[in-house]
Amino acid sequence: MKKVMIGLLRKGSRNVLNLPQYTSLNVANNPTTSVENSSPRYHLELTPKQDQSFAISLEAQQEARLCFGFEDGKENLDLTVDLKPGSHLKIFRYGSPGSQFSHSIKGNVSKNASLEIFELYSKPMNGHIKSQIDLSGEGAEYTIHSFTDLDHCHMSHQGLVRHLVPNTFSNQQHRFCLNGASKGNYEGDVFIEEGSSGVRANQLNQNLVLHPESRMHTKPQLQIFHDDVKCTHGATITQPNPQQLFYLNSRGISPAKAMGLLHQSFREVIMNLCHDPEVLQEVQASFGV
Repeated sequence: MKKVMIGLLRKGSRNVLNLPQYTSLNVANNPTTSVENSSPRYHLELTPKQDQSFAISLEAQQEARLCFGFEDGKENLDLTVDLKPGSHLKIFRYGSPGSQFSHSIKGNVSKNASLEIFELYSKPMNGHIKSQIDLSGEGAEYTIHSFTDLDHCHMSHQGLVRHLVPNTFSNQQHRFCLNGASKGNYEGDVFIEEGSSGVRANQLNQNLVLHPESRMHTKPQLQIFHDDVKCTHGATITQPNPQQLFYLNSRGISPAKAMGLLHQSFREVIMNLCHDPEVLQEVQASFGV
């Protein structure tokens, strides 16, 4: 299998390839992104305060990674993904404090292909994410792990996963931590087409509220039109556990530091799922870890 790294998107990077208004990246045909036996990092810069749209298409049996790092400024991004049979794409997205963004992703995952998304957002000014992922071939897989840290800001995440054929798999895990009169919104919808036997779909939204004026709206949904499937969905909204805080305080840890430790442990459940060392280093820098 040919492995390709497509970009770590961040400002101030070397070897920047500027994206026009619409760019199509085809790993099979584009010599600047198709390299055997190595994984070069191409830095693709998103111009602030402009809409950017591009598509990535992986041919059969190819593997690639796409990384986005958003800093200050306002950035709008439309991404279209088409994964041919047996291909695998990993997308890493993270936002630094003060970033403002609107992301839209539409993906098609074919037979035995997989799409994995890992995203971490640290105190964005405002953010909106909308996604639609179609699992259109048997054996197709979609996974997303997401953490958003809010402090006096707003974040909305709307997602639709459509299982259109039998024997497909999806796993979604979203976490929000809210502080300082923040507002969070999560709406997730999983659709199971009639006749789609053997589908497995998991959806979980967990939220930690640290401030009495913070508000979280969550709405995970299932639309199932076939019986032979295994699907789960759930949501929790909770405040810091008083017993855990008392235990930490009794060990000489100040209330502020104890709250910070609970916050950190809640975040690291998602952060520990990132197995790319360079991406993890960038993410940790964004969170001040």
